[in-house]
Amino acid sequence: MQNLFRFAVVCIAGLSLASHSNALHAEDFDPLRFEKEVLVPACNDPMQLEIVDSQTLLFIERSGALKRTNLSTQKTDLLGTVPVAVYGEVGLLGLACDPNFTDSGLIYLFFCPSERPQTMRLSRFKTAENRLLLDSEVALLSYSIESDGAIHMGGGLCMDADGNLVLGTGDNCPPIPELPVDVRPRRENFDAFRTSDNSQDLRGKILRIHPEPDGSYTIPSGNLFSDPKDGRREIYAMGCRNPFRVTTDSVTGAVMWGDVGPNIQVIVKDEEDGTTADQTIPSARVVTSRRYASRRTANDQDLHPGLAMMRRTTCFSCHTAKAASAGPAYHEVARRYNSQPTGVEQLAAKIVQGGAGVWGNKPMPPHPQHSLEEAQTMVRWILSLAGDESQAPMPGTHGFFTTTRSDNTQPSILTLTAEYTDSGIANSPELAPLRGEAECILHSRFKRAAFADDYYKSEIVDVFEGGVGLVARIQPEG
Repeated sequence: MQNLFRFAVVCIAGLSLASHSNALHAEDFDPLRFEKEVLVPACNDPMQLEIVDSQTLLFIERSGALKRTNLSTQKTDLLGTVPVAVYGEVGLLGLACDPNFTDSGLIYLFFCPSERPQTMRLSRFKTAENRLLLDSEVALLSYSIESDGAIHMGGGLCMDADGNLVLGTGDNCPPIPELPVDVRPRRENFDAFRTSDNSQDLRGKILRIHPEPDGSYTIPSGNLFSDPKDGRREIYAMGCRNPFRVTTDSVTGAVMWGDVGPNIQVIVKDEEDGTTADQTIPSARVVTSRRYASRRTANDQDLHPGLAMMRRTTCFSCHTAKAASAGPAYHEVARRYNSQPTGVEQLAAKIVQGGAGVWGNKPMPPHPQHSLEEAQTMVRWILSLAGDESQAPMPGTHGFFTTTRSDNTQPSILTLTAEYTDSGIANSPELAPLRGEAECILHSRFKRAAFADDYYKSEIVDVFEGGVGLVARIQPEG
């Protein structure tokens, strides 16, 4: 911990030097030149630091201590201790200095006050004559938390170039292997819909405010919500898990934060083929698709029938949507054949009979297990990519999807499906290759009652208008 603490200080100083010097170009940078030196041994859970000037370092400890280190003498002094509640992952978590700290002595602290242990508070304090003046506290904002499961509480705090305070707040949900979207009764602590997905709650957010001299604050332009009816105006970004560190780019104003949470990166392991971890299975053989739907389904009913059929075959073993693999990318096939009047029939015949010479010398094997009608259904999905590439599966083990729909519909869920089809067994054509998949399901903030996954103390009487409306009977106490 002490070496890591010192390393953070050296990194900041080193990058600052590089940015003001023309002697060292970015391409010449060698991280091995950093030297690690312990400045403050035996720290008690240090949480955040501020480099005041070339000789002064401030840092906080979770138990409430504010300390100052003289970088020349390496002497550390205790300036004061904030009375904080320490449990779960709360305590004294964030520190930021006023831009004019040398003259004003003002600092901002983010903490859980001991007198209100179910609250997180952002306050301004004054320091003077090497002391933290506790009676100078001015509370800027506070919000309630659930102490039962006070995990992922965030705490990153910084001041941007315009004098705005940027604060990262956690979703107040304990870490679990899956997404924290458990909406069952008595599972509220595992439901981030109530916090990070709630625009009227300050938890699970990046907040940005401008502190004023009188202890109040104003809202800088560019935050998410201008109308309080839509959401808290302090919110700059939402949907965060645990933004433990935040920073801003002094030139562009961009806000960046470090977070934890689910990672869509895919790892495949196969007893015969190997694993994507060491590239014995090439990353391009893994494809991830997305599907919008009104509600969760257990089948492919919401997919294009051609894509649903292809997912049950070995098509994606040799082709991907956007990049050439053993065969051409489906996007390129779509661009070439979409405008041809007989493109569907021509490609369908090639799928069933096989062929070679159009995309190189590697032949395409025949697929007699498919009828010509089935092949035409697959081809129609392939050719649809010429007009809309947004729904195409993405090759590789990691990447990004945009969740914006272009058809003005209001889907309830987005399902991301990663899949891999193995190479089968050599010299055993009777044994079909095996396909595996994993899903990640994301829910929209607002969902019609008719699109619920499950119903509690209610009975569905009728569904109409294609499932958009429903008639339900609510049971007593439901």
